[in-house]
Amino acid sequence: MLLDEEMDHGPVLDSEKLSIEDKPSYSELEKKLGKIGGKKLCEIIPKWVRGEIKAEAQDHSSATYCKKIEKQDGYIKPGIITGIETDREKHAEAERKVRALNPDPSTYTILNIRDKEMRIKITEAKTEDGKFVPVKVIPEGKKEMKWEDFLKGNLVK
Repeated sequence: MLLDEEMDHGPVLDSEKLSIEDKPSYSELEKKLGKIGGKKLCEIIPKWVRGEIKAEAQDHSSATYCKKIEKQDGYIKPGIITGIETDREKHAEAERKVRALNPDPSTYTILNIRDKEMRIKITEAKTEDGKFVPVKVIPEGKKEMKWEDFLKGNLVK
């Protein structure tokens, strides 16, 4: 894409569709797109310099706007983590949030552990039978661990 005075607005030299059916995380998608982008630059720049390709205007009617992502956008309600919340779409949304917002700004919840609030980063998650399931977490002041290990040490008696 050629740059102009607006964000993500200029004419396009080439594009490529990418399937994301495997549900990559942000960092996995970033690596895939980086490889594709590097290959595309090597193919397109020589053609552009030789005048073999022309830039085409984008279809701005199909563009969407995404607000700036803030730290609080990574919050996942405790009811989703604990399974009290039963809305399957909210569980699916939480799993997508984990894939999209890690490593930064990250996703987190706040659980009441032994009458004390504990902030827990959720670094990996999945959905099983329509329910959100944390896979890896970083409890406040600790290192990353499996969710099952966190439960054994904090919630399961």
